[in-house]
Amino acid sequence: MDSIEQSMMAYLCDWHNQMQSHFWLIDGKMDLAITKSKPFQNVFLEQFSILWDHFASTEFNKVCTQNSKNRSKQLYNLGQGSTIMTSQMHSRGNPKTDELMNAIDYFEDHHHKSISWRNKYMQHEHAEMATTRAEVLTQAEAHAQTEPREAISSADSMLGLKLIDESQIMSQALGTRSRH
Repeated sequence: MDSIEQSMMAYLCDWHNQMQSHFWLIDGKMDLAITKSKPFQNVFLEQFSILWDHFASTEFNKVCTQNSKNRSKQLYNLGQGSTIMTSQMHSRGNPKTDELMNAIDYFEDHHHKSISWRNKYMQHEHAEMATTRAEVLTQAEAHAQTEPREAISSADSMLGLKLIDESQIMSQALGTRSRH
């Protein structure tokens, strides 16, 4: 699929979602006659009626209900909003050194909301990642102390090792997804 097709599909999907949001906003389930008389901006009444019939159908409601049930069964919810992960990590990082927030701390910050974790799975996986990270850092410090000649180069490369190890630690704890 080339970029033009991809952008057209994204536009169509976005337009469909806006129409569906408009349907729920004006409470389309209550009275379809009133709902159909309030079309979405820049949409012909005939097209609007076709979409409304689709959104009001029992088949569509069945799919929506099933999707809601499936979302509740997911091990962890994303909930990051419209900004991408790297921009959030950058904004939460150190502004003086322009260093990104590390991935494991970002996982905690993102999935541990004000008073509790989003679910037990997240709490368990973060505990596993934090324990593994502490073990790796302890091993790196012990290695630096046992070989003093390499201590300077080890200290310089520790930041790089830490970043590589954190991505490996997260992959080990959370697993990898074949679709990505």
